[in-house]
Amino acid sequence: MGNDQSMNIDQYTNNDARKHEELRLLYETAHKDIQDSKYQQWKVTSYGLLLFAALIVITNLILVHSQISFAGKLALCLLALLVLAFCIYINWSLQQAINIARTRMKMIRESFIPASREIISKELSDKEEKFADSGNHIDRHGPNSQRG
Repeated sequence: MGNDQSMNIDQYTNNDARKHEELRLLYETAHKDIQDSKYQQWKVTSYGLLLFAALIVITNLILVHSQISFAGKLALCLLALLVLAFCIYINWSLQQAINIARTRMKMIRESFIPASREIISKELSDKEEKFADSGNHIDRHGPNSQRG
């Protein structure tokens, strides 16, 4: 009977460890997704600013050599608005991906923390039992804690 109980405890501990590892991997993946999306947002913003600078340079080069007609001015303004709209749309869609990843991280944390607490409390209980058998004591509150 003791052997069956030992197998159940080991199986329970293995399931907890597997769940803990799966949650950790999911959390790392969500974190990496946020990191990648933020990096892409900065790249889109940088390239958008570069395109605006190029438009300004091209406009100045055209103005030095000749006059720009109303249609040309309108085309440059529309091109600038198109670049702006494209940058805003891409950054918005990346922000949506970030929000989804943050929601996933929140859900993982809500699952992760109770599972971690269970695993940590089991580990502490095991250590306490070992130290109790050796005549020592573990202070869970740390050396600087003040207990009333």
